Amino acid sequence: MSENYLNNLYEIFKGSEVIYKFLSRSYFEPVSDSYFQMLNDLKEYFTMLESDDNELLNKGIKGIVKVIDERNCLENNQLIGYDTEILREYTALFCLGSASIPMTESVYTSENNLEMQESRDDMLKLFSSEKINPRKLYNEPEDHIGFETYIMSLYNNMAGELIEQQDLELLKNIVDKQLYIHDEHLSKWLKIFTANILNSPIKKVFYDKLADFTEGYISENHKFLLDLKKMLVETNN
Repeated sequence: MSENYLNNLYEIFKGSEVIYKFLSRSYFEPVSDSYFQMLNDLKEYFTMLESDDNELLNKGIKGIVKVIDERNCLENNQLIGYDTEILREYTALFCLGSASIPMTESVYTSENNLEMQESRDDMLKLFSSEKINPRKLYNEPEDHIGFETYIMSLYNNMAGELIEQQDLELLKNIVDKQLYIHDEHLSKWLKIFTANILNSPIKKVFYDKLADFTEGYISENHKFLLDLKKMLVETNN
């Protein structure tokens, strides 16, 4: 692989690290001033992610950018009111007990739709293999959408370091780990989760846009990783 290609690959992985970290925080935490500052910082990068053949991703990007622009035009009580509306949206979607949308994979994929089932056990093993205790970050089951995107952020960070070292063999291993998360976890429940957000009857200002972006970006990332794995296998042969 040429030096230019490796540099581009490095930038892609570092960008993916940032986006997955953004997604993780978006589902773990309600909005705050620091969250909106993060959105502002990411605005230009969002627009760079637009794709010729991923309408869902583009829709999510346009929606998020619109929210950023709308908020940046507000001051004082109008700004407080706008932020409060999005905070109430998060609470209504995810924090009202049995009426809320489940955020853990087990509820969607286990036989009795319960938390802390097989998918949680598998995610716990994955975190343990990296010597990470995710409960030190958030006290949620390890198959929470925030943790499944968080571990993807970690893998992207590792991939960036391996590209700097030009270790393509270990890079392939990290790509395999990322594809495992896609194929054995995210692909089994993400579309149902985002559909639940989109179909919720509550008034939505932000989280429908985030749901579109989440599904669209993760789909795009999956395609990228499949293509990269094929290239790495051919290179190593």
